[in-house]
Amino acid sequence: MSTRPLPRLTRRSALGAAGLVSLGVAATGCDDPAATPSARATVRSTEITHDVALAVDLVAGVQRSVTLTTDVVRRFPLLRPSLRPLLETQRAHLALLAEAVPEQAMPSPSANRVPAAADRAAARARVLRSTTARRDAFNAAAVEAESGQFARVLASMGAGLAQHLAVLEGAT
Repeated sequence: MSTRPLPRLTRRSALGAAGLVSLGVAATGCDDPAATPSARATVRSTEITHDVALAVDLVAGVQRSVTLTTDVVRRFPLLRPSLRPLLETQRAHLALLAEAVPEQAMPSPSANRVPAAADRAAARARVLRSTTARRDAFNAAAVEAESGQFARVLASMGAGLAQHLAVLEGAT
């Protein structure tokens, strides 16, 4: 028997796991205990639910934000330390949302190309505007979501981006 201590569960990993489970349950319609597996499969194969449509729209926006932030970090090395945590959050949001989107409905990342500005200050400002737009989109989608679980995940994503914005705007 090993005497190694168990790995610590961090707040971030616990929230991420809970969010992934909630998002999967909400997006697949599993929160309806009366629905049979075959009924859920039929619904999923013939139509996209309101919440999945929200997720598709959010994925496209987050893809644009990830592309923009990646380009800015690549072009302006001095911005890497301040933008890397935001980029990690954006990528986590994208991975989580992608779990709710059927492959045939997944937006193409190449269609979401957003060029970074030539000036470092302008590029940083563009990232902040993009992040503000994503925060607002998450908050609006949380209000529109039909599933309470999905709404909570989206609100949490919006709150996470609000925290990044507070730090980045305070560092100007």
